[in-house]
Amino acid sequence: MKKKLCIVYNIAAKYREGIFGLIDQEYDCDWYFGTNNTDIKGMYLSRLRSVNEVVNVHWRGMFIWQSRIVSLAFKRQYPVYLMLGDPNTLSTWIAALIIKLFFPEKRVYFWSHGWYGKENSLRRLLKKLFFHMVDGTFLYGNYAKQLMVENGFKPERLHVIHNSLAYEKQLSIREKIHLKDIYKEHFGNDLPNLIFIGRLSKVNGVHRRRDRGLLQRSQGRFQTRPHDRQGAHRPFRRGVPAGREAQDADGGQVGGAAAGFQGYL
Repeated sequence: MKKKLCIVYNIAAKYREGIFGLIDQEYDCDWYFGTNNTDIKGMYLSRLRSVNEVVNVHWRGMFIWQSRIVSLAFKRQYPVYLMLGDPNTLSTWIAALIIKLFFPEKRVYFWSHGWYGKENSLRRLLKKLFFHMVDGTFLYGNYAKQLMVENGFKPERLHVIHNSLAYEKQLSIREKIHLKDIYKEHFGNDLPNLIFIGRLSKVNGVHRRRDRGLLQRSQGRFQTRPHDRQGAHRPFRRGVPAGREAQDADGGQVGGAAAGFQGYL
C-alpha cells in the first residue's frame, strides 16, 4: 500500500494557495478541507492533486466538528498527518488522541498560531494538553515559540515556518519597488505613515491607537480615506467616519478626530 501524507485543514483559503501548491509538488498528499462558509476567499481545489471535502459542523458558534476526520486516524496509508492546530476543532482532538494512544508508530504535526500570550488559566491548560498530543508544531512566529517554551514545551518540537508566504511572488514585487512621492503628494506632507498588513479583525487591534506618542508627534495629521467592500468612499471627516470620533483603547479621542484608515473596512 502506497504511503501518503494526510493534510487536514479547516478551509482551503486563497491566501495559502502558494504554500499549499509547493507542498503538493514536494509530497504525495491527500488533502482534506472543510466547507468554506466564511468570508475568506477560497482557492481552486483543482490546483491540488488529491482533494477531499468534508463538512464543517459548527456548534455554539465556537466549536467545530469536521466529518470523516476521525476515521482518517485508522487508515494505514497515512504514516504522517499535518493538521491545522485549532483547539476549538473537536474532531482534531479525537483524531490526534486516537493516533497517540493506538498508533504510536504514526506521526502527527500541527500548524498553528500556538500561543497568543493572553490565554487564561483554563485556556492554557487545554492548550498544553492539545499541543502535547503531537510530535511537533509548526508555528506562525517566533513569539509564539518563545511563549510555548516558557510554558514547558521542548524547543526542538517547535518549528517556526510562518503562515502562508508566497515568497516567489513577493520577491518579484520587491524587485520592482522604487521610491515614489505618492504619500507626500496624497497627504501633502512628509509625515510618517503607518501601514498595517493583516486581517482587519478586532483581535488584531487595528481600531486601537497603541502608540499615542507617534500620532501626537504627527500632530494628529494621520489622515486617510477608507473604502467599504464595494470600493465606495464612506463619509469621512478628516479621516474619521462621519458621526464617529476616533478612539483609543480606553475610549478617549485620538488626536482630535484626526486618525483614520486606508483600505477595506
